[in-house]
Amino acid sequence: MNSHAFALASAFALAAIAPAVAEPRAYDKVVAAAPFFADGDANRGPDYVVLARGDGSCRFDLYVYLRKPAPQPTTPDLYKEGAMTSGGACGNASLRIGPKGAIMIDLVNDWHPPMWRETVTIVYRNKEFVVAGYTQRTSSITGPENADKPEKFTTCDINFLNGKGMRNGKPLRGIGGPIRISDWSGSAPDQCHD
Repeated sequence: MNSHAFALASAFALAAIAPAVAEPRAYDKVVAAAPFFADGDANRGPDYVVLARGDGSCRFDLYVYLRKPAPQPTTPDLYKEGAMTSGGACGNASLRIGPKGAIMIDLVNDWHPPMWRETVTIVYRNKEFVVAGYTQRTSSITGPENADKPEKFTTCDINFLNGKGMRNGKPLRGIGGPIRISDWSGSAPDQCHD
């Protein structure tokens, strides 16, 4: 995204999120904001997505504002409390826009063992937002006592759109279809746990 587009998205995000969270210091909560095209149609004005730190220090909330005729709304079309959550060491959150308007939220802990990275992918399908994918990678190094051991990773990658997934290089079974954003827990799906 070029700096002009980021500036516009940030200005919109800051103007929109303050009333949405109804706090005087709401601007401090914005982690990232970006324009995107929910339906993939770049021939119309952009939609906007805002990622903000929730009330819990390791909770990140999602606000989506779909493009409408002027004036632009200050109430989000989608608000998902805890779109990404983390227990233990809280990670750093960021936002990316993927192909065809996919919203990708990354949560990374690269400073406190065990180090990990998670990504949730959200798409707009049939006039609703759904979780299309989840990816997780976790290091085996849990502290200084393990620093001399070879680092290994546990991985989990699920595509809810096609019902396929892998955990530690082995196919996963029993993956349902896309998860409605309202039903998303904000953390790793059951298939990614031991």
